[in-house]
Amino acid sequence: MPNGKSIQLSVLILKGAATVTKDPIVHLQGGPGGTYSSYAQVLGGEFGLGTSRATGREIVFFDQRGTGASKPALMCRANEEAPACLSRLKAASIDLAAYNSEESARDVEMLRTALGYEKLNLYGQSYGTVLAQTVMRLFPGSVRSTMIEGVSSVPFDAQLSSSPKSLESALGRVFEECAADAACKAAYPSPSRDLDDILRALEEAGADPSGFVGILGTLTQFSQGKSYIPYMLRAAATNDEAKFNALAPVVEQAQACLAAVQETLALGALIAVNCYDYGPLATTARWNAVNGSARPAFRAANPQQPLPCELLPTSRVSDAHRSPFASSIPTLLISGSADSNTPKETADALAPSLSKAYKVVVPGWGHVILAFQEPCSTNIFREFVRDPSRAPNTSCLAKTTFPTTIR
Repeated sequence: MPNGKSIQLSVLILKGAATVTKDPIVHLQGGPGGTYSSYAQVLGGEFGLGTSRATGREIVFFDQRGTGASKPALMCRANEEAPACLSRLKAASIDLAAYNSEESARDVEMLRTALGYEKLNLYGQSYGTVLAQTVMRLFPGSVRSTMIEGVSSVPFDAQLSSSPKSLESALGRVFEECAADAACKAAYPSPSRDLDDILRALEEAGADPSGFVGILGTLTQFSQGKSYIPYMLRAAATNDEAKFNALAPVVEQAQACLAAVQETLALGALIAVNCYDYGPLATTARWNAVNGSARPAFRAANPQQPLPCELLPTSRVSDAHRSPFASSIPTLLISGSADSNTPKETADALAPSLSKAYKVVVPGWGHVILAFQEPCSTNIFREFVRDPSRAPNTSCLAKTTFPTTIR
């Protein structure tokens, strides 16, 4: 609001080419609550400057309101519980109701006009896909194209993202891809049966399956995780302790990566945005409807996590934010086949309302693809930015193999 409180947004613009167009790529960070500094290691490589050079476009990174180096940042202190964190932020005269996807979408539009851009090419990853859709809905005339990776969508994935069902579905695709690969099938004849045998053995021993299920969920967040899941299941099902322990460095590295990302999250912003986006839809009945058919061990390891939305001011988000919307903006939807965080089912549900949608599923990959510089999806992404009026050439996906050995 013109006469309201002011906030500061931290902005980084990458320019990898001498001459650039007037329609940049705007990076919309995930989380919610994430910061572009989490991409620091790859900004100077093919993900950042390489894409800028290849497409002739600047790439605009910015910390969304309440996150990272933007001010104020809605950070919670170490070991601070949500009620204490939110109370402290409110005591600092921060209007938490102003931290939501619709307000962030207005920030994107103000950035566009302030920086003098004609149109934007939106790139959103994870939660950033929700923000991209919000910009598309509120400011369709400002968007030339949209690329969303690890697709989330408020009306379609309430209680599905990072849920027991999404993990089960992702693992099912891992098993299907293994069965379709001769070498993988020979080495691991039935990963699904191995999984059931392991869970049954844990149940008979009275052991908590959460730790084992958690390892599976961690591995599905990373590209290399798909190389190891059938191997790990076979090792555990046959009680091959040496082979199972050989995976320890891989699991530890993945867990450390997730922990590093968690440390950068502005948890106050995460709570606010999730509540204002999903709060009315995050019911127990909906959780049961979505996840009731998942394996009992998966449900036990990943129970419903209620949001403390009652601690927040009344939402100013419109009802339209939680309803499907139609768009003719060219949109590329990229999913990892084994992503258990934002499963491909969400992209499948969203695509029919987008008249110019192009779906891409990258075999064997998880939640993050482009930042890990997977070559096929990177080329598809760049080709689409150059000409979003054409369906991208996806023939390279056939060469994206499913690894079958420890590396």
